[in-house]
Amino acid sequence: MKKQYFIFLIIFSCSGLFAQMENDMDHRPGGENQRFFTLQGFVINSIGESTDHWTSFKADWKSATGFSIGYVQIYASNWALVYQTGYFSYKYNEESNFTGDPSYSVIPLAIGGRYYLVRHLFQPYLLAMTGLNIISEKYTRVEGEETQVTDKTSGKLHFQVGVGVGVNVTERIGLEISGKYNSHVLEAPVPYNMTGLEYGLAINWSL
Repeated sequence: MKKQYFIFLIIFSCSGLFAQMENDMDHRPGGENQRFFTLQGFVINSIGESTDHWTSFKADWKSATGFSIGYVQIYASNWALVYQTGYFSYKYNEESNFTGDPSYSVIPLAIGGRYYLVRHLFQPYLLAMTGLNIISEKYTRVEGEETQVTDKTSGKLHFQVGVGVGVNVTERIGLEISGKYNSHVLEAPVPYNMTGLEYGLAINWSL
């Protein structure tokens, strides 16, 4: 757990240095830097498979809904730095062998970048993010004569890659749609591999 937080701190520190370097390079005549806050609602469809003898993640948790808030700094070079957090929770499959009221929720702490292919009225981009997911699990499940009781909170490294497109509605307000692939590459949560496809709709407010 300490190792994961240490790795996340290194990533965060390096990104801050990168942002400062970009800021020094891009404040030049003709540069068009942009900053905005973004609020996004999204759904995640599970595609993760099992990592032990228990059933797969997507069989237990069909999909998730949630929101995220973020800060985006776009530089004149079309590269952007992104900070993001939020909350999402999964809906369990009623056909799974849970008892009681199971819950599985996540608070993501992420940092990453975008590259804007075009910056006009429509702004398509590529993105890559990494960071730490704080995962809260609470459920009881019966499998034959075995009973699994889980009630814990843990932190797991994750990454996501995807594409999106933004459109400027007014001088300060914009809209975005995006699609992302999410996965835990390092130390997948046991007994699950939380892989999923995320679809989001966001509203942006320029500073």
